[in-house]
Amino acid sequence: MSSGVPSPTDLSKTLPSMPAADVRPRDGRIKCVVWDLDDTLWRGILLEDGVVTPHPWAVDVVRELDRRGILNSIASKNDPQAAMDVLSSLGLADFFVYPQIGWDAKSGAVARVAAAINVSFDAVAFVDDQEFERSEVAFAHPEVLCVAPDDVVARLETPEFTPRFITDESRHRRAMFSNQIAREAEEQTFAGTPEEFLRELNMVFSIRSASASSPRRRPSRASSSSPA
Repeated sequence: MSSGVPSPTDLSKTLPSMPAADVRPRDGRIKCVVWDLDDTLWRGILLEDGVVTPHPWAVDVVRELDRRGILNSIASKNDPQAAMDVLSSLGLADFFVYPQIGWDAKSGAVARVAAAINVSFDAVAFVDDQEFERSEVAFAHPEVLCVAPDDVVARLETPEFTPRFITDESRHRRAMFSNQIAREAEEQTFAGTPEEFLRELNMVFSIRSASASSPRRRPSRASSSSPA
């Protein structure tokens, strides 16, 4: 009797026939790249080898995406503390927002990242060396652009990964999300009301007229797209 769960073979067969996420080239539509770790971001399997070495090309891509204002995140089946310790030792941990490291399906991890940064699935790319993992994500989220590691560098030259404008704001997008994560963590431990927490932040909200030097933005769907 069938359990209703697609087998790896079924998933692999499903991928080519599904609507491709990259059939609609749109300048800068990718807002976040979600990376696998083992044999993708680094060479080796952490829990088996103990010592792993980052792929230089992958580190270069992570840094270039960050420069363009494209966020990096992680979907890895790994021990969370061990993986983050390695990323920290390599000086890479701060490049990744909302990392999802555990033993859940990669499709769930990708969904949580998209929800956390408030983008639609067609604004997300997923990089994994395993065809099965790419197929599993594509089966659950056909809009996600699933990419094999060998294709990542070439993808950087495509319109989807090329923002129309790279502004100071886009270059600091990761920092803005990192600050947001820190605020959310502090709010969870704050003993007062939400209003009191906001008052403690001493934030200043300024409104001014747009000028020729103001950052330019593309129109976007308010409910599912992030700022360009």
